[in-house]
Amino acid sequence: MIVFKLPPRTSWLSTGVILSVSYKSHQAKISMMKSQSRLSEEYFNDGQIERQADLLVSLIEDVTSLKKEAEQALSALMNLLEQEQHPVLNRVVENLIKELRPPPPPDVNKVREVGTILLSYRDTIRNYLSKVRKYVDIVRKLASGLRLLTDELNILKEWQLILENNYPKLFVRAQKIYTKASHLLEKDNILNVEEYVIEISEAISEIQDFLKTCKVRLERDIGSLLKKIEVCEKLYRQIRKLVGIEEIQKVNDKRMRLERIRETLEEARLKAPLVKVDLAKTEREIDGVLNSYRELFNSFMKDNDFRVYRGLSEWKTIHKESIPLHVVVDKLSRKLGMSYNDILKALYELCKRNVIIVKVKVSDA
Repeated sequence: MIVFKLPPRTSWLSTGVILSVSYKSHQAKISMMKSQSRLSEEYFNDGQIERQADLLVSLIEDVTSLKKEAEQALSALMNLLEQEQHPVLNRVVENLIKELRPPPPPDVNKVREVGTILLSYRDTIRNYLSKVRKYVDIVRKLASGLRLLTDELNILKEWQLILENNYPKLFVRAQKIYTKASHLLEKDNILNVEEYVIEISEAISEIQDFLKTCKVRLERDIGSLLKKIEVCEKLYRQIRKLVGIEEIQKVNDKRMRLERIRETLEEARLKAPLVKVDLAKTEREIDGVLNSYRELFNSFMKDNDFRVYRGLSEWKTIHKESIPLHVVVDKLSRKLGMSYNDILKALYELCKRNVIIVKVKVSDA
């Protein structure tokens, strides 16, 4: 318990009390003030020890100063005797010196007793100070822990709204962690403060570790949805070259919707749990657009054309530079089991419809 200096008992009792808080809170404050007052009286005798110590220091300083002045005065007297060398003066001074015997020092045992008492009291105060500092450190850690635990619980509460719609098992676990940590904040009977600080710290770590797991899971699943949107974007770039005016508006509308979904997913990945998203619903919407794009794309493709297009799509990921036409036709023929004529015809149709670009450069070998 930290000891505060309070004004005299009459000064704070006689002025009355302003009821600015609830009666119970006020009574608690009065109880704490009385407790602090009792501690002050118990350890410091209401300032009497300090006053006695100050008096001792002052007396020691006075004695030392007076003793020094007396020695200087006696020395001056002897100097006069040496300077004058007069018989009468010698006799007078000799008689005076007999009367100038220095007073005996105080009883050594009593002085030692006072010193022993003060040494013992100093050690007691030193131990008391160490205990106060220890409690201050514990209370600071506790205050910091309670503050951080409250913040983490608020974040966990926000995450529960995401988990409930997307990860039922994690949601159940989040509820258990939240309930357990909340009970710590509501604890009344705290017998061991140091153990309580450790419990608070462990609860904070448990929440933080759990939130990391949730964030990793969410980022992974959002990443998968963004990859699906990229597939849709690639199909869109092919489809827009094939469809007529009556279809292009529908295709563009779906692409704009996908773009809004992409922005929401990116924001949710960066700002979770502040931005919430229903992953299952979003995936169904993306899959709907993806399937419609595929159906539309396939409707413009004959069977052989589509097979060659797929073969070229895999081919172009391996070969970045231009290669001879006969090499392409040879490899596609072996891979797809198609004749050279069918492959060349498919290449012609794909190029004609701007699905692929075939550039011809004729030069001498």
